[in-house]
Amino acid sequence: MNGQRQWWTYEDVTLDDRDFGALGDDFERAEIPGAVRKGTVGAATCRLVTFVEAVEYAKSWFPEHRNIV
Repeated sequence: MNGQRQWWTYEDVTLDDRDFGALGDDFERAEIPGAVRKGTVGAATCRLVTFVEAVEYAKSWFPEHRNIV
């Protein structure tokens, strides 16, 4: 403050995304109509997913597949 340097300490969120690949695979296999569309961008195969369906699916998927402490 007042032009002086200060040291700030804060706690960051721990991100654990190691099972997102499995979640995505299961979401795609669920075959929810219109939830996953495949296409190509450049040379890459891509997927466009509907956000609402993806979040709803994840809300039920995580409690069954991840131990939350």
